[in-house]
Amino acid sequence: MTLAEAEKAEDKTQAQTGALTPLTHGIIEEGQIKPYTSLCYKLKSDDDFENVQRLAQMEFYKLSLVNQPISFVESYLLLTPPMTSMRESFKLEQRLKLQGYSDLWLFRSGGFRGRISLGLFGIKENATQAQKAISKKIELALEVTPRMETKQNLVVHIQLINSEINKFEEKFAKYIDKNSICTPEAVANVGGYNAIQY
Repeated sequence: MTLAEAEKAEDKTQAQTGALTPLTHGIIEEGQIKPYTSLCYKLKSDDDFENVQRLAQMEFYKLSLVNQPISFVESYLLLTPPMTSMRESFKLEQRLKLQGYSDLWLFRSGGFRGRISLGLFGIKENATQAQKAISKKIELALEVTPRMETKQNLVVHIQLINSEINKFEEKFAKYIDKNSICTPEAVANVGGYNAIQY
């Protein structure tokens, strides 16, 4: 018996007796529980915020637009190895200056404390070339280390049934970078100052 047939039978019984009869439990077939996947997409441009908002409302998607920090390599440092003490670092700094290296930076605190930077490079290959050339001259093993920066990026958080993911990605392809890396678990869809829900 289908749900429509059950409703007709109920209406007929109600018309004859005047009493409401409850539907039997087994008439409505239970659907399968569909698993949801938490997804996160970086917007191609923060200027797309209003367009994504409008499209989400038109397509009835419940999503959150969240500012999320994303780390990236900003530049590369050419560093001396860590010294046993700050006194040793000061001695090395003086020795390097006597050898003609004037653009030095001695880190006095933080993660690079006691190390000396012999340069800041935008391209890793340039840092590696300088590393080889300078290491030979000063007879010291230098290290190329990435200098990380963090910036805020507007990302879309959404939970979708697996079968709806491709449809969502096609609808929003103009605005989202589906190959970007962000973490859907980072911010729950609770609204508030840094999250807007639709």
